Amino acid sequence: MRDNLLLVGLLAAVTHFAACEGMDPVAPSDGGSEVGAAAAPVIVTTVAIGEWPGSNSGISGEAILTRTKDGLSVDQDVEGLISGHAYSVWWAIFDNPQGCVDACDPSDLGVRQAQGSLINGGGFVAAGTTQFYTSDLARHDVEGRQVWVGDLSGVDNTYGAEVHVVLRGHGPAVMDPADQAVQTSTFNGFCNPVCANVSVAPFSAPEAPGQGS
Repeated sequence: MRDNLLLVGLLAAVTHFAACEGMDPVAPSDGGSEVGAAAAPVIVTTVAIGEWPGSNSGISGEAILTRTKDGLSVDQDVEGLISGHAYSVWWAIFDNPQGCVDACDPSDLGVRQAQGSLINGGGFVAAGTTQFYTSDLARHDVEGRQVWVGDLSGVDNTYGAEVHVVLRGHGPAVMDPADQAVQTSTFNGFCNPVCANVSVAPFSAPEAPGQGS
């Protein structure tokens, strides 16, 4: 009992000393978490999917782009597809949109100041006239992807780049699985009979992290 009284008295004295010195009680450590560290922003923007100019594809829908410090991700709900046709997805990246000659467009992919690149983002065979798909593009990661034109290092300025997500039609899907994989992942893979861009979802660059376009 005496020992318990001594312990209570000692704790009271330490608490009183801390208060007198202007000290705050110290919380137990959580093993190294960075208390108060600012989380990297996540920027989410939504745009309408439109026909590729002059394509008369009839494609529409909605696209949602998520930007983080580590990369980009897009979710698209597409309407107006042709069932059984193969489609490839392409990231048109303009890392420095201020370097575009005017509004960023395919002609700027070859402009060095715009730091443009066209990178494959996978593809699919339409199971019907509507399709939902997701494509991810990690920062500086183009391993296993076709880079059709531009900077081979991939996207760098994930927050500040202008991003156009393009859907390219390849005609009826080929039957062989290996050929079909090529058809949906390369720019001119197994064009049946021709390949053509059919839609685009354009995302302008946010003004600053945390502010969507």
